[in-house]
Amino acid sequence: MALLLFFAAGLLLALRAGVPGEAERRFTAAEGEKVVLCGRIVRSEERESALWLYTDVEELEGESARSIRHGHIQVIVKVPRTQKAAGTRAENAVTSAGEAGPDTGTGDRFADTGESGAKGRAEESEPLPGYRVRVRGTASVPDEARNEGGFDYRLYYRSRGIIGTVKAQETEVLPDAPDSLRLRLHRLRRAVSDLIGQICPPGEAGLCRSLFLGERWEAPQKAKDLLQSGGLGHLLAISGLHVSLLGMTLYRALRRLAGPTALCAAAGALVIGAYALMVGASPGAVRAAVSYGALVFSEGMGRSYDSLSANSLAGLINLMLRPLLITQASFLLSYAAVLGIALYVPDARAAAAHRPRGKKKNAVTEALDAAREGVLTGALTTLSVSLCTLPVLLSAYSAFPLQGILLNVAFLPFFGAVMGVGAAGIAAGALVPEIGRILFVPVSRFLRLILSACEIAQGHPAPVLTGRPLWWQLMLCAAGMLALKVFLMRAAGRKPILLPGRSSRTERRLPRRRIGAVRLCALFAVSLVLALALFSFRPRLGRLRIVMLDVGQGDGIVLMLPNGADLLVDGGSSDDPDVAGNVIGPFLDANGIRRVRAAFLSHMDKDHVSGALALAEQGRVEKLYVTPQTAADEAFRIWRESRGRNCPVEVLTAEETAARKVPYGMEEEMGAAESVRTEFSAAGSVRPAVSEAGAEMAKDGAGEDLVRLEVLWPAASGAGAALSDNAASMVLHLSFGDFSMLLTGDLEGEGEAVLTRVLKGKPVTALKAAHHGSRFSTGEPFLEAVRPQIALISCGRNNRYGHPHAETLERLAAAGCRVFGTPSCGQTDVETDGKRVRIRTFLRVEEEKKQR
Repeated sequence: MALLLFFAAGLLLALRAGVPGEAERRFTAAEGEKVVLCGRIVRSEERESALWLYTDVEELEGESARSIRHGHIQVIVKVPRTQKAAGTRAENAVTSAGEAGPDTGTGDRFADTGESGAKGRAEESEPLPGYRVRVRGTASVPDEARNEGGFDYRLYYRSRGIIGTVKAQETEVLPDAPDSLRLRLHRLRRAVSDLIGQICPPGEAGLCRSLFLGERWEAPQKAKDLLQSGGLGHLLAISGLHVSLLGMTLYRALRRLAGPTALCAAAGALVIGAYALMVGASPGAVRAAVSYGALVFSEGMGRSYDSLSANSLAGLINLMLRPLLITQASFLLSYAAVLGIALYVPDARAAAAHRPRGKKKNAVTEALDAAREGVLTGALTTLSVSLCTLPVLLSAYSAFPLQGILLNVAFLPFFGAVMGVGAAGIAAGALVPEIGRILFVPVSRFLRLILSACEIAQGHPAPVLTGRPLWWQLMLCAAGMLALKVFLMRAAGRKPILLPGRSSRTERRLPRRRIGAVRLCALFAVSLVLALALFSFRPRLGRLRIVMLDVGQGDGIVLMLPNGADLLVDGGSSDDPDVAGNVIGPFLDANGIRRVRAAFLSHMDKDHVSGALALAEQGRVEKLYVTPQTAADEAFRIWRESRGRNCPVEVLTAEETAARKVPYGMEEEMGAAESVRTEFSAAGSVRPAVSEAGAEMAKDGAGEDLVRLEVLWPAASGAGAALSDNAASMVLHLSFGDFSMLLTGDLEGEGEAVLTRVLKGKPVTALKAAHHGSRFSTGEPFLEAVRPQIALISCGRNNRYGHPHAETLERLAAAGCRVFGTPSCGQTDVETDGKRVRIRTFLRVEEEKKQR
């Protein structure tokens, strides 16, 4: 019941916080403008290129953001390393922010030793938490997700109470008295960070700072990538385990010394509270602090401790502080893990209780029983956590590495003990550094062992389950998890009562069913396998789905055909150097697509091929289809000989005078005004059978044509060999029932003139406008020949080319065409059953934004 109340209250708080406030709206309106910010620094982070200051917004002045005064929101001030900070502190003058120098990993990063400025020495060389600053700079708002599977930076920062960033041109530290608590916690954090640098091996200090202080930016990127690929990325977050371990260790130690309960509890609360504040009051730290308080209070009152109730209370407190945390994967994963342990482990251990009959216990049997109990608890904990976090992982990241289950089983049971040794090493190292170094040896060896295991697993990749779950899959999974809970309760001798009001005596009247440890672990393993099988099922609904991804300045279209395969037409960007990893790959993962059957490259421009070639290198493309011009391109030949050896390539052409009969006639059902962010049902496709005249996505078992994809240009006769790359772009014609579409790449000039003659009098339903809406393409004769009803334009926001040009938009409007462009719509979907067409945009269209 407490858990249900927690989630219900969380949803209500999140819905209320989801509406931007007046201050946030004004700051958004000031994006790109020069602003002046006054506020108090909450905390700071040393990044490679800049110092990040998390600052309360007390005053913000700008052309569009006048007189914003709000103390409960923050902005990130990015101070370049070369910038000078001006002003006077209460104690000393501030020196240059660039004089501190890079982190050497030896503890010499900071000039401050915690002493007062009365000794005549300057404090740290950058603005400190607790001080007020005045910043002049440029305001910007984080990007929202523009494609399915993309990361929503705006929602992520809003969940942390941050509305935007200011890139500082001038930073001034004001002489106001600092917030002493924030300043002292900052100094403590710096001292612990320096101490970790002293007692850790040189190459592991950054990773240890991330583990013990939550400074994720300090961990080497290679280590983060290895942990993420191995399903152990959650270890880098400050979890409740770290924090509660500190408080509980101190509490138990003081209790053993026969100290008063209240005094022992207060000492533990002081330590745990200070640590939680020092690491930034992360959700995991707050959860552990509240759970610790509930545990100590229950012991003091002589009552039993209920983990679910305590964690639900902690969750409510977290959501009262930051309501939008309920939208974040890290928050949900933390509580899903706790839910798994609290729901299943106690009953499972009770059902597997082992009592030797008629045997006297000695030291050996007790040790064996303790070892058996520890192994069983560790295995049950890992399997329970994996089962409960699986839906969250797939919903948030669209991927679940199966090898992560084995790695978590192998290392997670020992992680708490190793971190406890590390915490003891930090405490001892503050007094005697040599002892700290000795205690950190097992921590260092353990971390190396984890990274080595992740590296081995990366070299022998296991299957990865991909795809965001549909709502009915989540419901079925929840029902199965509830059935498993009921079974374990009955096996443990408890009555499965969901409503309160029954005593524990009533619950114990059922006979206990003894289940062996091996059978119990097998039960959880089978449950996890069934959940994986459920989420791997991706229903195909017999519809054709055409997805124009928002890749910035470039093209990227995914064809999800009705019978099983998926195709990619172009895939590149001149804005995003890793468009495959940031846009195309996440979209494929979100839709459960590990490999595309074929990728068609219209020509060799970077903004059309960079992402597609990267996916081919990763083995996510079965075959590439190119034009003769692309096959002869020097850059493409170099790529094939070096990085693209394992991807088959085939050249496609079409006869210049080949006339294609394209059936036409459809019922229009567009609804662009209703475009909202939504989840889409997957569409299917069929196996391609390629001939020289074109690529034909052919037939099902009944022999009926489902989807036909033809190459219309360039010609096989070689007439296009002397043309420019744009004029010789591959042009594809897609048809499905009464629906038809032209995919034109960057076609212009003579190539467009030839297609105008070929397609005259053969209208199409949809057109991918050539060359990102350039004025030099999609001319009036061409539009008169094909008469499209829908036009899709892919280009970057505020691109330097001015795409789409006003002349092109005017021609499309004059032709009666409805235009959907990625700058205002984001990802755009065209879905059809061959008769009706539905357009969906990932973002609300610009006209709707103006009306609000």
